[in-house]
Parts: sequence; structure tokens; C-alpha cells
Amino acid sequence: MLNAPDVALRGFELARFLRSDTSLSPRMRQLTMLLTARARDCLFIWNAHAPVARAVGLSDALIDNLKDNVALTELPADEAAVVDYGLELLSSNRVTQAIFDAALAQFGTRGLVELNSLIGCYTMLALNLNAFDVQLPDGTTGKRLPV
Repeated sequence: MLNAPDVALRGFELARFLRSDTSLSPRMRQLTMLLTARARDCLFIWNAHAPVARAVGLSDALIDNLKDNVALTELPADEAAVVDYGLELLSSNRVTQAIFDAALAQFGTRGLVELNSLIGCYTMLALNLNAFDVQLPDGTTGKRLPV
């Protein structure tokens, strides 16, 4: 995106806002970013956000199960709302009314718009990183995400 400065400027500003200034808690934002990175098999985003996700309180089990594509069960209501909404949207480009209603009840209209926008923004970033085969920064040791 650095080769298209206007795209980079606008995209990074949106990403910065969604990453830090929304009504969603830091835990929910990081979960959304990891969920999107995993759904798009984006090692760069995964490695950037997994340590932050742990630091803001997401459990090792949740992060490891997400990484390994293990079913995510027995989650608190807020995490379940993000996971259910994100997985359904990322896999089918739509959400059922029940999933929509659960996320809406959990986060309100503003929070749901922010959640949806965060998924979309990180999908855009992941697709750019993957298409241009952006490698992990020097000194970073990240393994490929399991298929």
C-alpha cells in the first residue's frame, strides 16, 4: 500500500482508529483482528497482534485454539458474539439474523458497525499483505498458520 500513498494514508488512518478508538474494548478489538487474520491466513497480522491480544487479557487457550482452527466453545458472551459474528461473516459474507441480534445485543448499533468495519479493514490489510507476500520483520520468528 506504500506504493499507493493515498490508499495507504486513508487505509492506515482507518485502521488506527478502529484499532484504538472505538467503543469496543481492547480485548474485543484484538480478538476481531486475530479472527480476521486467521480467516485470511495472514501471518503478518497474526504475529503483530497475538502478543497484544494476550497482554489485553485474551486467554492462551482461546488464541491457541483460534490459531489451530479448533472449535471455540464455552466463551464468555462478548467473545462468543465476536467469534460467531466474525466467523459467519468471513466464511459466507453474511450473518444470520440470530448471530446479528446476539452481536447487536452485546455491542449496540455503534459497536456492531465498528466490529463489522474492523473485520472489513483488517480483511483489506490481510489481502494486501498476502497478495504482495509481505514477510515478517527481521528478527521475528513466526510459524506458518496451520492449514
